[in-house]
Amino acid sequence: MARPREYDEGEVVQSAMQVFWAKGYHESSVQDLVDATGLQRGSLYGAFGDKRGLFLAALQVYFAQGDAAFEQAMASSDDPVEAVRNLVRGIGDQCASPIGHMGCLVGNTCTEIGLHDPVITDEVQDFLAVFQARLAAALKRGQELGTFAADRDPMA
Repeated sequence: MARPREYDEGEVVQSAMQVFWAKGYHESSVQDLVDATGLQRGSLYGAFGDKRGLFLAALQVYFAQGDAAFEQAMASSDDPVEAVRNLVRGIGDQCASPIGHMGCLVGNTCTEIGLHDPVITDEVQDFLAVFQARLAAALKRGQELGTFAADRDPMA
């Protein structure tokens, strides 16, 4: 019988995400992940299958944080221009964070992995499609309020 988990999976994934973000997927060794998470190799493999499984979990956390940042930015102002401005500033601040100026994990993933892993590519494309649709909805709201020209396609 397997022992019950004695760690917080969310904290483990968050720690692993920081490693992947700082070093990239390929340059992040399993030992780097062991060191960052405090888990033994067997526990990492047992929980996530392999490094790729942990990376996919880390991407999901990053996507969830992106969703939360989007919601926070949109709720920060009734003015759609200010809300979109807050969103872009927030993304810029995160990408230029003092944690090592690591850029955007999604952009880094696209650059590093590109089309080499169809599952990761699909995950990133799905996230970006949702993000684009949500941003277009915010711009449409601006059109309805008269802030943006109504003759423009918000998706464009």
